[in-house]
Amino acid sequence: DPKSILQNKNIDFVVPGEGEITTKELVDAIEQGGNVSEVKGIGYKLDSEVVFTPARPFIENLDVLPFPAWDLVDIERYFCFPTFNIFYSSRQYMSVFTSRGCPYNCIYCHKIFGKKFRARTPENIFQEIEILCKKFNIKEIQIVDDCFNLKPERAKKLCDMIIDSDLDIAISFPNGVRGDLMDEELLIKLKKAGTYKINYGIETGSQRLQKFIKKNVNLKNLQKVITLTNSHNILSHGFFILGFPTETREEVQQTIEFARKSKLNTAGFFALS
Repeated sequence: DPKSILQNKNIDFVVPGEGEITTKELVDAIEQGGNVSEVKGIGYKLDSEVVFTPARPFIENLDVLPFPAWDLVDIERYFCFPTFNIFYSSRQYMSVFTSRGCPYNCIYCHKIFGKKFRARTPENIFQEIEILCKKFNIKEIQIVDDCFNLKPERAKKLCDMIIDSDLDIAISFPNGVRGDLMDEELLIKLKKAGTYKINYGIETGSQRLQKFIKKNVNLKNLQKVITLTNSHNILSHGFFILGFPTETREEVQQTIEFARKSKLNTAGFFALS
């Protein structure tokens, strides 16, 4: 909660939402003695009162954003950190967002990037990946979008660019993808591009709860996608949530049985919070 954060006497400003443009404008206003009240998308204290300026619209063209300044970070130190996931192909990995926003209405998920899907172009994404691999010796790219495969043709074009390049990288999707949007052509291209693991957000093995949580995934079709994923030698992992409102013990067991029988390589179960 931005308002409660500003109650801390050590904090002067908050930037709710996307901060790339807002933060620069705020810093410029402070350095140049400008009026911070004219900066959209911030909160601050004025005479002991918390004040918020009008919200800033989401950034429509993500390609205009500069790449992170990795040269300011000692990346080698991150390679030495212990990892909680034994299935990473390399400790020398980096996370990449290729899009923001998700148009779906799952009741349990965050909405910090809004409901409109905003995607970077394949050319822009490839340029970032190429810099990470060639300049910073990154061996694995972890794509952490909320809905990477919402636009399959965009995803396929990115795969083609990686396949046609001289990059030798591993690719994974630790944040999960929509299984009901996956097709075999994309799976083939993902494998050729270096994908070794795909996480699927399944959430529940109950078709009733699928409708209740507004995920609305057809579980029979999803089983076919998991089998197809495995057939192309890509590891499949499933995310599941236990404790949804109205969930019965029988439905909990349905979820466990789905994970067990669906041919997933691994599965993770989380309590709803």
